[in-house]
Amino acid sequence: MNSSVSAFIAGILIFVYSFGAQGQEPEFKNLRVEKKAGSDFGPVMVEINGKDKRVLPKAYQVWPVMEKKNAIVLIPGERKSGEKPSGPGKYTLRFFDIDQRKGRNLGEIPFTDAKFSERKLTNGQWVFTFQGVDPHSQQQLTIVADDEAIRSRFVGEQALASEKIPEDILLGKRLKRVFKTHGNSHVQFLEDGSAILLEAGKKREDGQWWTDSEKVYFDPSAGEVKSWIIGDLRPETSIGAGERLIVRLTQPLSSHTAKEGMAVEAVLVMPGLSYEGKLLLPMGSKFKGTVTRVKPVGLAFARENAELSVEFTSIEFPDGRNEIVRSQLYQVENSREKVDEQGTIKGIRPTGTMAHSAKSAVSSVAAVDPVSYLFSSVSSTAVLGFTEPEILYPAGTEIQISFIEPFISSHIYPSEVPVIAHTKEEKDKLMEFVRDLPFRTTTQGSNKPSDLTNLLFIGSPEGLRRAFAAAGWVSADQLTAASTFQTLKSIAGEQGYNEAPMSTLLLDERKPLYTLSKTTNTFAARHHLRVFDPAMSYQGQIALTSSSTQDIGIAFSRKKKTFIHVIDEYIDNERTKVVNDLTFTGCVEARELVPRSWIPKDAYNSTGDRLLTDGAIAVLKINDCLNPKTYDATHPKPPRLLQRSIRNTMLTLRNDVVRGNVGYQAYWGTRKLHDLMKTNGNLKIDPGAWQKADIEGNSYEGYGDITHRQTSLERRSNLSEDRQAALAAEHKDHRWDAPRYEIAIHGGFLRYPTKDLEAVGIFFRAPDSDPESSDIALGIADDIDNGWSAGVSVTLNTWRWVSSEFGYHIQRGKYRLEVFDLPGPEDDHIFYEADKSGLATRQFEYSMLFHAKPRESRWRPYVMAGPALQLIHLTDAPVKRAHPAFRLGMQNIGLIKSAFDFGRTPPLEGGGIFQVGIQYGAGIKFRVHPRLTLRADFRETWSKNPKFILDSYTDRDALDVDPGYEYEVFRAQPLGKFRQQRFTMGVAFTF
Repeated sequence: MNSSVSAFIAGILIFVYSFGAQGQEPEFKNLRVEKKAGSDFGPVMVEINGKDKRVLPKAYQVWPVMEKKNAIVLIPGERKSGEKPSGPGKYTLRFFDIDQRKGRNLGEIPFTDAKFSERKLTNGQWVFTFQGVDPHSQQQLTIVADDEAIRSRFVGEQALASEKIPEDILLGKRLKRVFKTHGNSHVQFLEDGSAILLEAGKKREDGQWWTDSEKVYFDPSAGEVKSWIIGDLRPETSIGAGERLIVRLTQPLSSHTAKEGMAVEAVLVMPGLSYEGKLLLPMGSKFKGTVTRVKPVGLAFARENAELSVEFTSIEFPDGRNEIVRSQLYQVENSREKVDEQGTIKGIRPTGTMAHSAKSAVSSVAAVDPVSYLFSSVSSTAVLGFTEPEILYPAGTEIQISFIEPFISSHIYPSEVPVIAHTKEEKDKLMEFVRDLPFRTTTQGSNKPSDLTNLLFIGSPEGLRRAFAAAGWVSADQLTAASTFQTLKSIAGEQGYNEAPMSTLLLDERKPLYTLSKTTNTFAARHHLRVFDPAMSYQGQIALTSSSTQDIGIAFSRKKKTFIHVIDEYIDNERTKVVNDLTFTGCVEARELVPRSWIPKDAYNSTGDRLLTDGAIAVLKINDCLNPKTYDATHPKPPRLLQRSIRNTMLTLRNDVVRGNVGYQAYWGTRKLHDLMKTNGNLKIDPGAWQKADIEGNSYEGYGDITHRQTSLERRSNLSEDRQAALAAEHKDHRWDAPRYEIAIHGGFLRYPTKDLEAVGIFFRAPDSDPESSDIALGIADDIDNGWSAGVSVTLNTWRWVSSEFGYHIQRGKYRLEVFDLPGPEDDHIFYEADKSGLATRQFEYSMLFHAKPRESRWRPYVMAGPALQLIHLTDAPVKRAHPAFRLGMQNIGLIKSAFDFGRTPPLEGGGIFQVGIQYGAGIKFRVHPRLTLRADFRETWSKNPKFILDSYTDRDALDVDPGYEYEVFRAQPLGKFRQQRFTMGVAFTF
């Protein structure tokens, strides 16, 4: 089976499985460990929708948790390196998400027989308690965990009183930061239960932590357990390891041209805030580093994927200070490339994209016809393109970096932008205004509740637009068939589409004033927002409100029967992103974070995405933004055309050779099925609302309650005529935009101006030594007649007046072969036989179309010319059915011209003839609908006459006759060249 076909089928099977699995809410029952007699452990089983499924192969105990939607399993623990196997063992607690079939290890406990209990805290967090006897001390031991890690351990009497300990101590909430221990030593306790110890003059140590409410313990991966009295730990003003920051490249970065050791610089576009919200890293700080690893694709002889890694090692502050840091790449913002755990950017494999796999699947079906294979390969590449495998980031690309070690600083910077409301009176006015704003968008038509507004802009709409443009945001295209086609092309080829359209949402029955998005080189992930005009003003200035979310992936919506974006459910991250982006441009005069108690904190949008928020709205006062701080988005140079051509060919060959076999496809399908079904995948820690801005924590005590709120329809004034006109201009009709692609089907009449192809005479002279033998003369002639033509074409309207068109046509005429003998003097009998067959021409053509009108016109007459590749053969080979007396042993002979079997069969026995021709003609197109064009075409293909007879009967050595006979062939030249004229009508779908 062809690799692409099997990959395509396997992909469909996986999709169907996933689609079916999501069709209903799974019901979990009877969670248990099935232990055999005399064994302490066994497999974990669960009943899902009435059928038993194995969850894990080996466990001691299992407890259903969180309203029986998940489970905690006690499994055998892994011993540390160097640990002796003697003595009491250690066992691992594993939290397990039954629906996702993934889990995470919470930590180790020393017993297998545990008494379990759970409770839900007021903030919705779950706490799990395990009680048993410590085999080392023989004392009562209580272990407390949440769904991410073990947090505390209590021994003896304290264990019995653990339920009375405050929640923040019980879960170690006060410990999740950086502390100074003694001397110059620092320790950081992380959310996932891990810890980092930095001691002066020593190598960094990593381990796990827990507390007993009086002390905190550090269990390193190698070495003895350390502990500190919690009261002796001093909090440090710091940004902890694992915290993320967003920096913007100030130069292009490319795996094609970068070298190891090359200097790289980026500027910080979000504030670096400490745990207490103090500003330690102001916007504009420069991160400096070097390229530490680069592996280009090159000509694809050595690798199919590019790799690139950068390590930033120092910071230059706006005031001139410099600090040393340790960091690594975490993620490239909205990029198709992924970053691994070591901070290396992994490029994509272009032959692994959906478009390439689908194209290969179609081409493999067409492989029985070399001409159609050529058309499908060339036209699909022309329309869908070949995805660039090199990592090419322009200046301005935003990258998330994370600190490997805590950044500790005593230098605190003031807030960069003042607040809007300074007094209680001003806060009251702002709160009153916010109360009257509509806050929930709805879908157009069905009126379903969707996104929540979380931004308010006060000031000039033109200034706001300039600010977004300076920050790298672009206006989204209107949702049309053309943009939908471009969207599908981007999804299939993992290519960028910065202006990709958005679905239409309404706010108080109003469409967005404009829609904006920001991405790097992918359609799957992007920042995006819709700006609405609620027809309100604040202190005499125009007020615009916005809903903002970040797309993080693509999924299939069963309700909408189409692909939709999946968003980051923590929508406060996107609110903060917009605040930071606009603040960086210098176009924000003041800002405020206003709480809204009436906003749902946990909701769902129209496509089923969850929306988690604190409910606040960020209010930004925008100036005219005439001189914004921006950047030069210089793009790196891609490889040259010749190199790209060689590389793309090599990538295709590598893919077909390596993956185009049954063995690899069996392996691939098995691996995909295993990945789909496996139950030992690891759950990641939920990052939550991790992005920060230095407006967080504004004091609004006593605000937020609402008893009666007038609707915006009751309070707002009507839109002015100017603003109505501006709104209408943003939504002008794009239906008749000039199409970029045309995919057409054609059919019509086929005519041959030259009817006679060839006449051949074969004369066998009898040997003089045999007087009884007589001479033999044989005549063979053929002619053709008209028929029909059908085909498809793909037109690229690359230029305004000139287009490129790729076509594939099947042309069917009539073929007649006449065979007769020439009698000798003593023979008055003449044998004559005529046989009819179909003459089939498969033709791949490239045409350059020169139009009389530009591509915006609905009427477009044109002339065209270009090369054509033809494969001509007979549909029913007449020689196979010829009279035995006149086959003359000619079967299995002929010139090596056959297309289907590499010359093993002569043309008259079904073999094909390849030849190149020239095509020219004219036509006219009329666009009757934005998506539909009618066309009429005349084409003539000029080429050599196919030599069906001569190519089958001129190999003297292969003739089965007496060696004494002399053999001569006489050929009459045809009256003209082989010309095929077709008159067709067609319909084209335009995008």
